[in-house]
Amino acid sequence: PASALLPQVRPLPGHAWYDRASGGGALAPATATYGDMIAHALRKLPDEHGDFKAICGVIETDYFDGLNWKLESAERQTPVWKSSVRKILHANARFRNTSPGDKNIFTFA
Repeated sequence: PASALLPQVRPLPGHAWYDRASGGGALAPATATYGDMIAHALRKLPDEHGDFKAICGVIETDYFDGLNWKLESAERQTPVWKSSVRKILHANARFRNTSPGDKNIFTFA
């Protein structure tokens, strides 16, 4: 499930979550849920708004080693973590879609 904790990953210098004092402010992948990662990404984006691609870009950069890169299925060549992020953005009460349509822009509820 999307709320499950991610596997334990050893922090490496240079990652935003290695040292919270570095300004990254991200939780370590071992303790961050996908919802936490989305919230972190939104806080880093201008005006705390972003589309799916921008949100995933921040998550991929800041949590790369802790993401589930297994492909969802043979037909859908999408990593499990991206599918989980998409589902959470649409279903979790913490986030809302500000512009339904072609380009969904998400922010905090």
